[in-house]
Amino acid sequence: MKKFKITREINEENAITLVALTVTIIILLILSGIAIATLGGKNGLFTKVKLGKERYAISEAKEKLELEITNLKIEQQGKGKELKKEDLPKMNNDEIDVRDTTNFPVEVIYKNYKFEVDSNFQVTYVGEANGTVITYTTEPKEYTNKDKITVKIKISNTVGIKKIEYPDKGNELECNGKKNIAIDYDVNKNGVYVFKIIDINNKATLKEIIIQQFDKNNPIINNINIENVTISELTIKVDAKDEESTNENIKSGIEKYEYYIKSNSDNEYKKYESKENQYTVSNLKPDTEYTIYVIVYDNAQNSAKTEIKKQQTKSAPKNIYIDANNGNDTTGDGTQNNPFKTLNNLNKIIVNGFTYNIYLNDGKYNFVDSLLSLDANKDISIIGKGKSTEIFASSKYSSIKKDYSLKFCKLIWNANFVSTNVICTYTSLEFHNVVFYNMSSNANDYFLPNDHGREYTYAIYTFDHCTLPTFSENTLSIYQGGKFNIKYCYGGFESGWATGEEDWLDKTYNCITKNPKVDSEYRITDPNCTKEYGVYYGEYAWK
Repeated sequence: MKKFKITREINEENAITLVALTVTIIILLILSGIAIATLGGKNGLFTKVKLGKERYAISEAKEKLELEITNLKIEQQGKGKELKKEDLPKMNNDEIDVRDTTNFPVEVIYKNYKFEVDSNFQVTYVGEANGTVITYTTEPKEYTNKDKITVKIKISNTVGIKKIEYPDKGNELECNGKKNIAIDYDVNKNGVYVFKIIDINNKATLKEIIIQQFDKNNPIINNINIENVTISELTIKVDAKDEESTNENIKSGIEKYEYYIKSNSDNEYKKYESKENQYTVSNLKPDTEYTIYVIVYDNAQNSAKTEIKKQQTKSAPKNIYIDANNGNDTTGDGTQNNPFKTLNNLNKIIVNGFTYNIYLNDGKYNFVDSLLSLDANKDISIIGKGKSTEIFASSKYSSIKKDYSLKFCKLIWNANFVSTNVICTYTSLEFHNVVFYNMSSNANDYFLPNDHGREYTYAIYTFDHCTLPTFSENTLSIYQGGKFNIKYCYGGFESGWATGEEDWLDKTYNCITKNPKVDSEYRITDPNCTKEYGVYYGEYAWK
């Protein structure tokens, strides 16, 4: 009995183990089925991953093609042209195959994907490419003034290529069914080069390769000007353009400007490079002559050199100080600590060869004739402190000096005199941020620039950010041959007898009215004048 019992127990244990193993195998089979169903099949994970990669590749190809089209559009705009469908083959990329451009949409193959480009140059994916695919790039890729461009062409066809017929008739290449061919083709002029590819089924594909990269014409330079000269800066401005396109040479466009400048004491020129046709050179020495020229380059590296210009920087201004309340004409020397009292002593200390800034402190000053006959040949600026500085003009003033310009800045000009031809000089005068006070409504021909004795030069009167708070008939008049500039001014500035359109060098951006409206601080209250007119704007703006 005991032996039988033991055997039975062992058999029961073996039976339980077999059952468990069977259950485990069944569960694993079920799980395997689920996994296979999940990973494989039409909607399986592997399929979804594959589709996701394909969609990403298509999206990436579409974005890169759009970028190439955008770059081509920018290039055409740089030449002043709009992008046309005929320009699409100009995309210089060995992965892009542009097909027939006769009509929109244009078929473009990029990385074995077929796209269509519509009339708005929008890109749409069509499907996978089949048949013959032809792409190319060039060496060099950019514009060139050399004698040769090598076109590097890649051709593929899944069924095989029979032969390639070159643009020059009678020249062809037997390919013997190869599926991928790479060839180099040298060209030496701009034009359209047509290749014919025939596959082993005798299906022909034409490929137009447009070469518009040769440019051997130098830029054209019209002139070089030096402007805005100060004691430490000057601006070089070049009027240049690229030669127009011909059958032989494309218009590649201006690429850059190289500006060269040196003083007489410099051993070498300093070079400044810019994409712009003007450049401001700083940190120059005052009262120094500089030699200047510019080299202009186009995108094919053709160049042209301007004529050589010489330009003297302005002298550093000497400062003179005048104080109507605390100065002294007898003991003063014109320094800030020991100022003069009036304008009477300026003719004693102003000499040729220097510019001067004359600073007026608060107070009232009489205009003197000697200001118009100084021994000067540089600009002289008389600078006040706004409303608290007045200059009285209580007589008629004229001069025959013409070697310098006299500037009145940031002050009140008190006319205080009713007459005709009050200011009638050969000396050019400038008024910057000046209020003209006590100007009579019938002060006919108050400002009357003269013509330097009819020596083909003339006095110029400039009014910049000035205010005339009353109306004065015939304030500005010309019958002696001078000229006027008036800009950003407000008030009753009326031009007078014999003043025609040809007498104005500049009269833009003004608000001239017979009914000026200003407050007690000479701020404009006229709702019809909203721009930056009057004395509270500009270089010498009142605070």
